[in-house]
Amino acid sequence: MVKIAFLSPFFWPEPISTGKYNTILAEALSANGVDVEFYCSHPLYPEWKPKAEVSQHHSVKTIRGGLSVKYSKSQVVKRLTLEFWFLLFIFKNALRRRNQYDLLVSVYPPVFFGFVSSLFMKKGKKNVVISHDIQGILASQEGSLFRKTVANIMKNIEKMVYRKADHIIFLSESMKNFCSENYGIETSKTSVFYPFEDVSKMQLTDDLKIFNNTERRIVYSGALGGKQAPDKIMKLYEMLTERDPDIHCYIFSSGPKFISLEQRNTNPRIIFSDLVPLRNLRELIEKSVIQLIPQEVGTADAVLPSKLPNIISAGAGIIAITDKGNELETLLQKVEHSMIFYNWDYEKISSSVMNYLSANFTEDRAGISDKDRALFDADRLVKKLISLAYTNHDQIS
Repeated sequence: MVKIAFLSPFFWPEPISTGKYNTILAEALSANGVDVEFYCSHPLYPEWKPKAEVSQHHSVKTIRGGLSVKYSKSQVVKRLTLEFWFLLFIFKNALRRRNQYDLLVSVYPPVFFGFVSSLFMKKGKKNVVISHDIQGILASQEGSLFRKTVANIMKNIEKMVYRKADHIIFLSESMKNFCSENYGIETSKTSVFYPFEDVSKMQLTDDLKIFNNTERRIVYSGALGGKQAPDKIMKLYEMLTERDPDIHCYIFSSGPKFISLEQRNTNPRIIFSDLVPLRNLRELIEKSVIQLIPQEVGTADAVLPSKLPNIISAGAGIIAITDKGNELETLLQKVEHSMIFYNWDYEKISSSVMNYLSANFTEDRAGISDKDRALFDADRLVKKLISLAYTNHDQIS
């Protein structure tokens, strides 16, 4: 039996998108007969306060740490704290459990632990990285001199650990191209696998009583960091609710920025709520008239939103603010009910939404074909990882 070690702070029951992604992938590997062990944190999102999780996942062995870690309110200090404690956690466990695995899968970020993760490996076995977002792109968006300095240091560290990997899996071609051009990563050592679609396999619930049946719902659900442009989301929501009294705008999230926006909000038709449990994800998307996919200008190549396949599959209308010529734009151009914008032109976006709503597109929620859905199937990546586990170190391509 193939034995794989996964390394990432985020795993079941963590609600953050990386945690959901890791859980889906680890479960799919286990279902294919792989012995999976996951080195992770106790759940900490969204409050960044670890909560003890003593139960084991039903099919994946978990080795957890970080329960006593205290996180600062400062975003920079918070991220550095995560980087350093997880580095030490992986180093300690690598010394205890080295030479036990046929494949090592590290999910970045964080990235510091990439300097020591290879200590786990049997001689001749492989170190595979799955890249969820690229700090080197996000570094250019930082504001203060201090934050830019830290971000540029992170970029250089990221470059070093990426180059140590035997194979890198990116979530988009744009991410792969950036690392090839800026980090000197050989394309022969890379693959691209889109995030997973799983909403079609979920049971449709009827639990979200926050909605009423007459409103036109525009929904954002997910993290609220700089790359999501949260203040611009609020400005857009204000304009949309001014233009149509039936529009209700929702933000499902949590964390400091979420709390700050909620406290400042005086608009009764802009509604804040916690992230929904995974079991209610299909209901949330299907009850949305439009789902919002916001990106700060200049960040689109750093990440492909992991929720995208589920939104496309469910057939919801989509507003995407993104950079021209990137992967998100390419995928959404195939989706009839998508509206793509290259900057935060609030007047233009709100006018397009009004046209969309008046055209009654909301009655048709065709979603995507089985052929297109296959692009987002986790089994494709499962087969790739199993094949890498059986490939000798010097044969990787």
